[in-house]
Amino acid sequence: MPMTDAPYRRFAQERSHNDAKSHAEYGKALSQVIIGINGVAATALITLAGASKENVLIYTKYFAVPLASYLLGVASGAVVTVFYHISAHHWATKWEQSAYGNTAKTDKEAELGKRNRDRGMICVVLSLAFFIFGGLAAGYALWFGPKPG
Repeated sequence: MPMTDAPYRRFAQERSHNDAKSHAEYGKALSQVIIGINGVAATALITLAGASKENVLIYTKYFAVPLASYLLGVASGAVVTVFYHISAHHWATKWEQSAYGNTAKTDKEAELGKRNRDRGMICVVLSLAFFIFGGLAAGYALWFGPKPG
């Protein structure tokens, strides 16, 4: 390769490293938040049912739907981490291959990175939808179910 490619190669290698780091941090923070909000909401419902002076089994039929929704939110949050990890790997490989002038591999890795990023975002939206639905279902259960206490 000509000497003029050396600065670009160095830039591409640094970019690869920095992109992988920032993707990992973003994915970590996002997954912690969406897993956390669903998990805390499920824990709050279980605590509310357990704190009741009545039989806990009475609340089972009322809280089953919101608890299932929150647990699905936790599961989809866990899947987000997988998709973002795969996406970060493809983006890092894209920049690494770009440093070596392998444009065919670069385009393929960029496409795979975008696809997995988009799948991760779908899971984020699903997790938030499960959280909202669980909140509505819990509100309905509290409003129309047996009163705690």
